Amino acid sequence: MNCRINYQHISFCIALTICVSLFHDIQARDSIDYAHTQTALSAPDTSVSIRILCTGDIMTHKPLIEAVKVKSAKKYDFLPSMELVAPLLRSADLTIGNLETVLAGDQYGISGYPTFNGPQILASDLKKSGFNFLTTCNNHSFDKGSRGLKHTLSILDSQGIAHTGTFSDTAVAERSSLLIIKGCRIGILAFTYGTNGELTRRITPLINLIDSTALLNEINSLKSRNADIIIAVLHFGVEYQMTPTDEQRNIVRYLWDNGVSIVFGHHPHVLQPAFFDTSANRFVIFSLGNFLSNQQGNNRDLGGIADITIEKSSRDSVFRIRSASIHPTGVFLWNHKSHVRYSVVLLDSLKTGSLPPPYPSSWKAKADTLSFINNHLYSLDRKFFYADSTTNASPDSSR
Repeated sequence: MNCRINYQHISFCIALTICVSLFHDIQARDSIDYAHTQTALSAPDTSVSIRILCTGDIMTHKPLIEAVKVKSAKKYDFLPSMELVAPLLRSADLTIGNLETVLAGDQYGISGYPTFNGPQILASDLKKSGFNFLTTCNNHSFDKGSRGLKHTLSILDSQGIAHTGTFSDTAVAERSSLLIIKGCRIGILAFTYGTNGELTRRITPLINLIDSTALLNEINSLKSRNADIIIAVLHFGVEYQMTPTDEQRNIVRYLWDNGVSIVFGHHPHVLQPAFFDTSANRFVIFSLGNFLSNQQGNNRDLGGIADITIEKSSRDSVFRIRSASIHPTGVFLWNHKSHVRYSVVLLDSLKTGSLPPPYPSSWKAKADTLSFINNHLYSLDRKFFYADSTTNASPDSSR
């Protein structure tokens, strides 16, 4: 399968300016019903509101692994790193993250870049922090081979975390997920531009690779299963580039034109702009940056949590995007009781001064970055063009 979008299947080159308007507790669900095992509940004759969050990349670099190690108990604990954002993550009906590491087990050795294998406790800690859905297809999916990929899915299953993008069986029929939340049938598909290293023909079917035909097949599959709204989570773009490539824009347009409403992007490890087309009821953020990682400097320690509310009106029973916003985040390294800690922080909390002890008061100065981040996130206002050229730089697979 071709890792890149097949432009022969896309019969258009688009140059379009779209006017935009970007709009700036419920206990998290312990489980999500799958449509192929559960019957959808009849939608009540009142409006239904569903909150969806999506974070950036979750990566287990070696310094981070060392920092979360509980040496006295010979185990790992990621919960303190996420405790400041956990209330937000738990408040949503659906919280999605991109797991950019495998959880292959101790037999492979816990390792960081360039071949990630995170501690298996990460799965349960993510669930306790509020995640109930993870995408698993990215350039690190095969860091420990097909066995590592399959073991990762087994660990997620054991924790009751729904997932899509990679598969234990090459013959799997449904390569996307259909969830039922409050009677809404939410379709989720996840695809990646490729992986680190060449894939053999035998293992290629274990992962969703970006291709126009494959994308369209999954969209049509979700439509045939009566999805009310479709979300695409894509691993694409060029690392550390703050703006989307022409290829990213064309892929998003292709998805939008074929029925996808929401697109969440990963891989560049920096924030790229968001765009909410209210007139056509569709949203994209090209890259959510890093959620939890050891990458520092040049905006790589920043990320975002997309916050989307979809609502069904009692007038026509159609689910639409009611609001869309981004919560900027940062990963902060600090010393606590002579021990290095990593903390994911909502930057808005620094502006309001709501950080509890023992977090450093000096972090408040970081709120100055919010103006830059917000201007950058919303920079596509009235400028969502699609270039005539389909040529772009090859994705860098070094991270």
